[in-house]
Amino acid sequence: MKRSGMVYQNSVTVDDYQWFWSENCNALYTRNLETEEVRRVGEYADYKNAAYTKLVYYAQKLIALPYA
Repeated sequence: MKRSGMVYQNSVTVDDYQWFWSENCNALYTRNLETEEVRRVGEYADYKNAAYTKLVYYAQKLIALPYA
């Protein structure tokens, strides 16, 4: 069986949630740190490469930094 995983450079923790942008899925995910549930929040399907790489939490906003 082939095993695959998500590739991401960093994550941001806000309250009980961890946020990260998956480069190989080209989507934003959140993980509930209490239940370990991972949920896809949004995606950038029209972009062939990773649209974003890192996330930053600033002024109560989640900011995605562009890949290129």
